[in-house]
Amino acid sequence: MDRPGKSVFLSLLSFFLAGCAVLVGAGMGVGTYRIIQGDLSRLYRTSYDQAWDTTLLTLEEMEMTVVSETKGETKGKIEAKRFDGSPVKVVIKSKALDVTQLRVRIGAVGDRAKAEIFHEHFRENVFD
Repeated sequence: MDRPGKSVFLSLLSFFLAGCAVLVGAGMGVGTYRIIQGDLSRLYRTSYDQAWDTTLLTLEEMEMTVVSETKGETKGKIEAKRFDGSPVKVVIKSKALDVTQLRVRIGAVGDRAKAEIFHEHFRENVFD
């Protein structure tokens, strides 16, 4: 392929991939995984404040060290590090009365399997 052909091909490929998303399911506690952003997002039937406290508990139980916390009235972000030094970012957002969105990214580009493990621990803590 000649040089102009390669650039057109790569442009079309990047345009196509930018819109990809994989749907995992629908309903409370089931969410979507966005490939480009690398976040695993789920909705939970819990208050924003309870989700915040449960996130901190889950991070502690999974031996992740909190690096920074930014908590607003309806949205907050917690950044942490795993034992291997990889970053963890959790965004908590109130969606409605007793409905909260939890977005988790583990690693620089996002690791879906590890984010699912985090969500499972969070779910166990919030509903116990």
